[in-house]
Amino acid sequence: PDQIVVLSKIVLEVAGLKMKFVACICLIVIISSVGSAKFRHPIYKLADEAGTTPMIDQIFIGRCSDYQASHEMERPVDCHEVWKTFYGVFANLEPCQVQTAGYDKFIQQASVPIPKDSSVFWSGTYGFTHTYVKTVGGLYTLEDVLPGYLVNSLSWCGQKAPPGINYDTCEDPQGCNENNSYDFWAKMSTW
Repeated sequence: PDQIVVLSKIVLEVAGLKMKFVACICLIVIISSVGSAKFRHPIYKLADEAGTTPMIDQIFIGRCSDYQASHEMERPVDCHEVWKTFYGVFANLEPCQVQTAGYDKFIQQASVPIPKDSSVFWSGTYGFTHTYVKTVGGLYTLEDVLPGYLVNSLSWCGQKAPPGINYDTCEDPQGCNENNSYDFWAKMSTW
């Protein structure tokens, strides 16, 4: 990470502030070619054996309250309503029945504006991207904005049987559960 910080500073000095985006892309390509696996966040390699994160509802609502307390908000967000919307995307459904479009309402409901002249980066190379964003300033990752912040590092999967959430395993023969969280992050990337 220290080498990445130094490299980021050098590239930014050379490229100038107007070239932040180009510099970031170049650095991502460099890091990716060196071996991005060590910079990837665990969310992108979820173990199917694990079920939904225990107490996901309490974690989600707690993060929502924490986010609002630590960020300037144009309007308050009803954390319980946002949870109900997110829960409604996957709960009481078999994994392959979850629709990617279901995340639209959740993302819209939980979205908050980012400061003018800022950018939000996808963080598929988690460690690198977060280090870069902190070094440069004025940039954000998907996990820095409310919808991503709420579900970062959590796993979730539904089932038709009560309680509607599978806390034991997210393993399914068709691999749909892995797609559920991936679909959320893919949808966030288009936000």
